[in-house]
Amino acid sequence: MANRGNATGVLVLGAIAALAAGGIAAWLLWWKPRQEREDARAQIAAWEQRWAAVRTCLLGDPPLAADPADALALAELASGQVTAASSGCLEQVKTLTRPEGAASPVAAVEAAWMEVEAAIPAVAQAYAMRYSARDDEIDRRVADLGVAITALDAAQDRLRAAAGVAAAARTGTHTLARLPAPVPVVVDGAAVTVGAAGVARAGALTWADDLDGDRPAIRVTSAPTAGFAARWPGDAALAQPDRSWMAWVSASTPAGDATGADAAAPGPSRLHAAPTAPAAPDAAPVIAEIGPGQELELVAALGAGADRLILALRYDDTGEPTEDVVDDEGDDDGASFYGEELELAGTLVAWASRDGGATWQPTPPPLGDGAPAAAAITGYAVFPDWLAGTLDVVLGTAAGDLLVQLDGARPTAPAVARPIPDGDLADGCRRGGVTWWLAGQTVYRAAAGTITERPLAVPDDAARLADCTATAALIEQASAPVVYHRCVEAGCSQAFRGGSYAFGRAAMLPDGGVVYVAGRGHVLALWRDAATAPSYLALPRALSLHDVVVWGDAAHALVHEPRDPDRALLAVPLPPR
Repeated sequence: MANRGNATGVLVLGAIAALAAGGIAAWLLWWKPRQEREDARAQIAAWEQRWAAVRTCLLGDPPLAADPADALALAELASGQVTAASSGCLEQVKTLTRPEGAASPVAAVEAAWMEVEAAIPAVAQAYAMRYSARDDEIDRRVADLGVAITALDAAQDRLRAAAGVAAAARTGTHTLARLPAPVPVVVDGAAVTVGAAGVARAGALTWADDLDGDRPAIRVTSAPTAGFAARWPGDAALAQPDRSWMAWVSASTPAGDATGADAAAPGPSRLHAAPTAPAAPDAAPVIAEIGPGQELELVAALGAGADRLILALRYDDTGEPTEDVVDDEGDDDGASFYGEELELAGTLVAWASRDGGATWQPTPPPLGDGAPAAAAITGYAVFPDWLAGTLDVVLGTAAGDLLVQLDGARPTAPAVARPIPDGDLADGCRRGGVTWWLAGQTVYRAAAGTITERPLAVPDDAARLADCTATAALIEQASAPVVYHRCVEAGCSQAFRGGSYAFGRAAMLPDGGVVYVAGRGHVLALWRDAATAPSYLALPRALSLHDVVVWGDAAHALVHEPRDPDRALLAVPLPPR
């Protein structure tokens, strides 16, 4: 019995020892790791509440896209503010720290926490830089913040994986269509930069270089890598429609070499015409000699085939003309056309060629109804449509200004001089021989010698002419939100009204449709006509929107690299309807 009792005691003690060992093993192998994981998950969950609050503030609830860089750009486009849409997120960002507590004993979790803690300052710094960014820095700062959020999201997923938690679900309400890579805008072998880009409208990007001595230059794009650059002497007339020849007046020269009181009287000035940029201008054929005591100011050169015309102003040389050189925005630098105010009244004169410029004969100016009387011109200005090859010639008279529309393809066709009711044609939009311009609350259209006008229901001096076709004009109303009006021969009506978004640019398609584009970071928002919701487009990288231009039938966004000091223009086609 004693032996049996002893055996039983041994068995009990063994069982107790086994149970103790099993408990210790379970504690070591199951319960303790589980508790550590639970503790780690609790700390992670506490931090994720903070991170979720920051993401909601920055990206919206729900985010507009699954990708944080996309969502951030969309959130800022939706706000349309100069400051960040997330400018009130500072308090949330400041709390974005790891909750207090001991370091995790799980090595993988602690290593993942180190990645999270390294990514948090990058988000805070990127947010601070975005919040304080200048206007010209916004796009790249938005991109930088998107990169920082993406990096912290990735670190969060690795932290969750180390703690045995599935990756966070991130969704969005919008899907972005991907745009092709933009291509450089190049004219005459040279890259086009923002500083030189001029005006994007009427199917072209047109600008004038600074005057190089007496040689102005005009550059025109008709596609990203198509267009032309034209240069000619400042006192010459470059022929429309193809710029293949020019007319100019050579300076008068003394008849002898004497100087001082015994100097000979000046000889006659000479009118020349020859292919553009002749090697020896003074040796070019002489069309006419301008006698002493007279001066000739060239107004226009027209024609590319057999029929050609030179139009000029002749006046007695008792004073010098006062030059008023303006560009296509009405400024006094970089001329793409020129204006003259004469101290004396001049007379319109013309020369015509019927054999492609081989011979020339004086001819009456081809101005029929409304032509000014002789010696009645007190000033003039010339405004070309470089794509259509047409010219608007404004003639100043004592009774008011007259508009003469000339066509380089029909140089000798009779034109009509019509009184200009009001406004400045320097700010006009020209397309296909039709000219639109604004004056107060009235829109004017000139075509084939006929000027029509339509009222525009906007506050006085609160509109600008944004774009045009031959049949319609696009008027931007300076308001918040922005409003665009479409004007046709029948009248004007609202074509597009923006929401709270900003930074937009508009253009008019050949059929009169309106496109409006706003950009932020690598995302463009595209509205068409009266659409209340845009389509969202993703550029390959963060780019700043400069303007919108219609080449052919397609609208193109003109963008540039935010970090490019030269800001070379790039073009990307926008999808059709």
